Amino acid sequence: MTHDEVSRLLDAYVDQELDPVLTAGIDRHLGECGICAEFVASRRGLRARLRASQIRFRMPPELTRWVGPEQRARYAAPGWMRAAAVAAVFLMAGFFLGQYTSRTDDLNAQFVNAHARSLLADGAVEVTSSDHHTVKPWFAQKLLFSPPVPELDDRGDRLLGGRADLIAKVRMAAMVYRHGNHLVNVFVWPEASVVGKPPGGDLNGFHVLGARIGGFNVALVSDMNPDELAVFRDRWVAQAKP
Repeated sequence: MTHDEVSRLLDAYVDQELDPVLTAGIDRHLGECGICAEFVASRRGLRARLRASQIRFRMPPELTRWVGPEQRARYAAPGWMRAAAVAAVFLMAGFFLGQYTSRTDDLNAQFVNAHARSLLADGAVEVTSSDHHTVKPWFAQKLLFSPPVPELDDRGDRLLGGRADLIAKVRMAAMVYRHGNHLVNVFVWPEASVVGKPPGGDLNGFHVLGARIGGFNVALVSDMNPDELAVFRDRWVAQAKP
């Protein structure tokens, strides 16, 4: 099974809705793909939090006074309807909570994890080149968009190449630069994507900075000093402008 095929089935996998053959295939994929394994872990964690929470809603006093015992008995829903309503509330809460966490707190973690994986041997780039004339067309073939690819050689920074990455189930361009002893991952994706606002924050010694340019969102991740990373970001944005 390909990565894209598995990613479309992960929610059904977490809900145990797949047949044994598909389940076994996804099990094998999760042992090899940190992105999908992280997604499954986050979904299972969300389910556990929802089950552990005791969500209760108390009727406001003014409504209790307005709806007397006779009216409550008259309009009381059957038990199965109340159960269905509760189930719907949990489903909606799970969906929106999942969307919220994946777009806020978890988003920084996903960028940092992708950066950390790139530090492993052979994990940083799929196309190795310091020439944007090579890297940019490669992205155009792999993705549905062609991001800006500034080289930044004027101050000694070096473009090492790029790769296609998957963050929050969105395919992104990831450019890798060497800045002194540090590597910088620059993630680029269209503004119209479901991952909207660029992230920003610190996590486990890594720093994430966001930017926007020419219809694209940008996230930069590195372990360099945050002020130094901000200078690098501003240079990248300035040279990436059309």
